[in-house]
Amino acid sequence: MDLLMFPKLTPVRMLAVAGLTLAAGTIAACSEDKTATPAPAMSTPMATATATASPVAKAGALELYAPFGRGPGTPPVAGVFVQIKNTGGEMDNLIAASAAAELTEKVELHETVMTDGSAEMKPVEKIAVAPNSVTALAPGGLHIMLLDLKRALEVSETIDITLTFEKAGEVTMSVPIIEYVADMDMDADDGGMGGD
Repeated sequence: MDLLMFPKLTPVRMLAVAGLTLAAGTIAACSEDKTATPAPAMSTPMATATATASPVAKAGALELYAPFGRGPGTPPVAGVFVQIKNTGGEMDNLIAASAAAELTEKVELHETVMTDGSAEMKPVEKIAVAPNSVTALAPGGLHIMLLDLKRALEVSETIDITLTFEKAGEVTMSVPIIEYVADMDMDADDGGMGGD
């Protein structure tokens, strides 16, 4: 997909669009069914997502790029997205995420799956981070979900999210909150994102 044909996209939205892994559908309420098998994360050659950017945080062989959050939605939830670059030769797994207790005490790893033509978010136990590649946590795919928010997130504020990896351990990243766009479909008529 040639993102240059969409001049209205900001760099953050370009990453979001590039990271889309499923067709848009109706987002159903988050399910408590933890039996879902994690879908493989979208892995791309390292040069694609991180050629000119600097990592916002590092842990072992892992580098984190371009994090952003959207929300809150209804019910009071918010999605967090990031590009995880594994510069090493070994597989690692994202196994947990957390936020400040005054924001929320419930943070889960999720995937979006299609069921009967609609998208549904389900918790997963881990997200694989393949060696020598970039794993994209993006709208419509794998992501971090903040549940039961104690306050609304404000556009342009920054929140801290701590990620826990099986091998690399814990790393905290600062996540800017961007405007929530309900329809992440490309809208060819206006050259940008639907819902703007």
